[in-house]
Amino acid sequence: MTNLSFPRAAAALLLSASIAACATVNPYGEDLSTRLQNHVTVLASDEFEGRDTGEPGFDKAAEYVSTFYAASDIDPAAPGYRQPVPLHRVNPSSIEGELTIVSKGSEIDLIEGETVAFYPPSDGMGEEYSAAASGGIVFVGDGIVAPELGLNAYEGVDVEGKIVMMFQGAPQIDDNPSSVHLRRFDTKRMEAEKRGAVGILYLDATDRAIARFARFTNSDSPGQITLGAGFDTPMPVALLGLEAAAKLIEDAGYDFDSVVEKVKAGEAESFELDATAMLQTSASSEPVNAYNVVGVIPGTDPDLRDEAVVLTAHLDHVGMCPDDDPETDDIYNGALDNATGTAIIMEAAARIAKEGGNARTVIVAALTGEEKGLLGAAHLARNVEELGYTPVANVNIDMPVLVYPLDSIIAFGMEYSSLEQPFKAAADEVDLFASPDPVPQMSLFVRSDHYRFVQQGIPSLFLFSGMEGENLQNFQTFMSTHYHKPSDDLNLPINWQDAAKFSDLTFGLVTRIANDPVRPTWNEGVVFAPDEPQG
Repeated sequence: MTNLSFPRAAAALLLSASIAACATVNPYGEDLSTRLQNHVTVLASDEFEGRDTGEPGFDKAAEYVSTFYAASDIDPAAPGYRQPVPLHRVNPSSIEGELTIVSKGSEIDLIEGETVAFYPPSDGMGEEYSAAASGGIVFVGDGIVAPELGLNAYEGVDVEGKIVMMFQGAPQIDDNPSSVHLRRFDTKRMEAEKRGAVGILYLDATDRAIARFARFTNSDSPGQITLGAGFDTPMPVALLGLEAAAKLIEDAGYDFDSVVEKVKAGEAESFELDATAMLQTSASSEPVNAYNVVGVIPGTDPDLRDEAVVLTAHLDHVGMCPDDDPETDDIYNGALDNATGTAIIMEAAARIAKEGGNARTVIVAALTGEEKGLLGAAHLARNVEELGYTPVANVNIDMPVLVYPLDSIIAFGMEYSSLEQPFKAAADEVDLFASPDPVPQMSLFVRSDHYRFVQQGIPSLFLFSGMEGENLQNFQTFMSTHYHKPSDDLNLPINWQDAAKFSDLTFGLVTRIANDPVRPTWNEGVVFAPDEPQG
């Protein structure tokens, strides 16, 4: 395998203006806690205008990070450390579609915005997007495949070249992150695509989603940002009303209410409908200038250096929200979310590069588009091999809430893979208690950039400040008072010594994974582990 690299000296020359522009602080001081504070002082400054994806403030932040990489002897993974991410902003008013369904020889009447709505692509978007499909319809319950839980919506049916009809949601599953993962539309879409389906009719059991989506397409919203490359083939998707769905199921000889109850209980039967459909969707968009800031620290073991541990934190935040009131703060600086996380991976990576000698390669990435839907991470997770490496693990840091004492540390997802052992060892080394997930109901394991690596079958951890004792209330207070608000800024009482401890922990964890002769694995019976298609 060929590993791609670009001259570090050239990158430094191209980017040297960044440090000069931020000369009011010294990011290369001797004390780690001071260096971390200096990084965050720059990244969360008003000059960077909230670091919104595609905006000049993000470009300034990216230049700052790139310059630091170059000065720390971290190789570029792409020219100038910038991995382009093909993002597009979809114009809501451009979303159009057509759906014709014939059941038992009769066409079903459909009214756009009332009984049917058309999804823009959540992936694979270009400036002009269109996708079309036609064929028989197969009902696949809730579309969930989880052999570990005895669930397989495709058992006994062949959906190759067919349009699948499925309900939103998932049956009751005790592990909440697993439940959220399985109920996500992109999880269900990937399962359908793996089995050769060409389109999806999506059913909302509450029958309210169509009206909500119609309001969105008729609004003056600037539109959602979506990823321009991802799934192998375009797949048209329509939201279908329950009246039409009931007719389709009853025309196939099944009682609709009974089918709905079985879906809720995880006992749904899948079957072919006596129906065909022709489905077409289209939308237009404009490109968004976006990129991840990615560096490489090459491994040294000839047998392991083509494998990579990927260390990530999102660089973007939510930008500005002007309200024409000169007395209010319009800039969402994102000091903790996630300037601090970015600073931590910068310093951990710099130490990894300085000490060197790791068996596996370490990739460090300051990501774009997290606040838009984990988009920069999705692109990187799918394309690590294009950088010349096989990803074996991801360690992600997002919004360490360092405004209360760091007595413990959480690695969301540790119970799912062999990464639990190196995490606990690294935590012990810096005298931190390795805490279990204290808020499983928040499903944080599927809410940050590491999740995109999980979707690619890569064992991953999301490191977060602990919530033992009264710190759970402290965390909840931060979330209600400062999360995604202008007050997440440098006026917060951030404990920089704890930030340094967090960085040391990150270094210890990543280097343990990088030097373990055994590749990380998922634990048995985990729904996140990749499966071969069944059914």
